[in-house]
Order: sequence, then structure tokens, then C-alpha cells
Amino acid sequence: MMTFTGYRTDELHRAVDAGRDDVAALLGETDLLVAGPFRADRIDRVRPWVGSTNQEFVLLTDRMADSLADLASTPDRLEIVVGVSGRVAVNGWAAPDVLDELLADLGTRLPTGS
Repeated sequence: MMTFTGYRTDELHRAVDAGRDDVAALLGETDLLVAGPFRADRIDRVRPWVGSTNQEFVLLTDRMADSLADLASTPDRLEIVVGVSGRVAVNGWAAPDVLDELLADLGTRLPTGS
């Protein structure tokens, strides 16, 4: 399991040391931790799975070691999900002009069966 907390590793360890059983249980189930808060002033458009360059990958078990080893050759991706209702959700980073191009004709198509 991969966990994104928004907290730095040292903050999580202090919480465990302070008796936070919920944090200890979460870390006990986590194979790969993405630690650190998202920082809008440090956008990371290179590494997958993180939003900013201050975030770090911490391997807590060996179950995702291959994924972490392949990180340098894994490109960041943009995920666009269009729900049945027409709601559009975007996950990832893209330059505004690239995103505009990808989404430009979403509103111009008729629903299937019309």
C-alpha cells in the first residue's frame, strides 16, 4: 500500500513516539510512504505520484522496492476521468496550454445515442 500523508517523516515518527496508535497502525500497513506537504511553489512535473519537489519517497517494506527502483524511468502522468454525469476530474500536472488542448472539445460532443 502507498500512503500520502502530507506530513514529514520526522513528524510521523514523533506522533508514533507520543502514543498515536492510529499513526503507528497506518505506517504498519504502508509499504511506500510519500512524506511531506504539498507545496504549490515547488511543483514537481517529473516524478510520478508526488506534487512537489520537497516530497520524498520512503520505503517502509520491500514490497514496492521495484516500483521505487523504476521511479527514474517512470514518467509522470496526467489522469483525466469523465464521469457518467459529465463531471471532469483531473489528477496530475500539465502545462495550461496542454490541458486546454486536451479538454478543448469536451463540451462540444453529443452524448452517445443522441
